[in-house]
Amino acid sequence: MRLAFSTVLRPLLLLLTLALAGVPSLAVGVGPSDPIAGVVLSETGTPLVAVRVELLQGGRLLASTVTAEDGAFRIALPLARSGEARMRTGEALALRAERLGYGTVERELTPEEIGGVPVEITMNPVPLPLPGFRVEVEAEACPVRNHPDGEALWEAMARLHPDGLDTMGAASYTLARTDTLPAERVTPSADGPLLAGQRGFSGRLRTAWERRVDRDGYAFVVRRTDLTGSYDAWSYAPLEADFASHFGTPLFGRNHRFRSPSPGADGGWILPFCPADDQRPGVEGTLELSADTLLLRVDWRFRTPEPDEDAGGWTRFPEAAPGEAAPRLLPLEAVVWRRIRGGDVLRRSQWYEAWTVTPGDSVPFLPERSDAVDPRGALR
Repeated sequence: MRLAFSTVLRPLLLLLTLALAGVPSLAVGVGPSDPIAGVVLSETGTPLVAVRVELLQGGRLLASTVTAEDGAFRIALPLARSGEARMRTGEALALRAERLGYGTVERELTPEEIGGVPVEITMNPVPLPLPGFRVEVEAEACPVRNHPDGEALWEAMARLHPDGLDTMGAASYTLARTDTLPAERVTPSADGPLLAGQRGFSGRLRTAWERRVDRDGYAFVVRRTDLTGSYDAWSYAPLEADFASHFGTPLFGRNHRFRSPSPGADGGWILPFCPADDQRPGVEGTLELSADTLLLRVDWRFRTPEPDEDAGGWTRFPEAAPGEAAPRLLPLEAVVWRRIRGGDVLRRSQWYEAWTVTPGDSVPFLPERSDAVDPRGALR
C-alpha cells in the first residue's frame, strides 16, 4: 500500500525544521504530554519538599509545580493554552527552583533532560534574616520634605505597577512556618517543616485596611494572653501578604517621606522611607528597585508607642521578563517577626504560589492543580 506524502514525509520535515532551528524543547519522541521530571535535593543529598519548580523559556513562565515529600516533581510541556502557542522555536528551556531558606537555582535544560532523562537540582541553604540586637538610640527624625530623587523614583515605581486591587480579590496557595527563637539568634537555620494552606482577600477587605491605616496608622492595640496572664500587644497591617500592594498606592506616598536613594544591585536603587506622622504607629524601611524601577523587595520595621515589639519584616515581589508588563504587587515570599514577652522572637515565614486575581468583592476560588503536586496532601 502506498502512503500519501503528507503521511510520511511531512512529520519528518517538521522534525528536521525544528532541529535546524535549534529548538531543544521538542526532541524526537517528545510530545505535549511528555513531562519533564526530576528531583530537588539539599547539598547533603536530602530530598527537599515544597520547592517551587518553574519551567521557563526566554524568561517567560510556562508552568510550575511543587516538589513532593521525596523531592520529586513533574512538569508537562504546555505547547498551547487557550489556542495560543506558548513555546517558541529557537529559545532554550530552563528550570528555576525556589524555596524559603535556600538560594534560588536556575539553569537550562539539556536535550537529554527534555527527552526524558531525570533532572537533578541541588539547592544550598541560605539563612533567613532576623533583626539584630536592639541598640537604644534616638531615631533619626524623618525629614519634612521628600528628597527630589527619592520622590521621583517612588512615583516612577508607582506608575509602573498596575493597581486596581481595591475592586478585585486575590488568593494563593501558601507554605508557611512559624517558630519562636531566642533574640540572640540573628540568622537561624531555615530548615524545618512547612505547613500548606491558602491565603486570600477581597477588594473590600483591602479597602478596609486602607481606611484603618488612614485613620489610625499601621498598628492597633490588642489584648493577648499567655501563661502569666493578659497583656497589651499590637496587631499590624499585613504588609507581607494581603496589603503588600499598599507600597505603590497614593496613601503610602502621603504617609511617608522618601530620603536620598543609594545605588543597588545591577543598576537598581535602594530607597529609604520613614513615616511622615510620628504621632501614630508607622513603618520605616527601604524599597529595593530594579534599574527600570520595578519594586523587587521591601524591608520594614514598625514604629509604635509602648510596648515596642521590635516588629518588622520583608517581602519579595516577582520580576518581569524583558518586554513584559510590570506585575501586580502581590508577594512571592515574606518573613515577619515581633518580640514577645520574655524577649524571644516570634517569626513567620511564608511562601506564595502564583496568585489568582478576579474582579469583585469576594475571595476567588483557587484552581485545582492538574499537573502540579498539591502540597496540602504531601505535607499533612
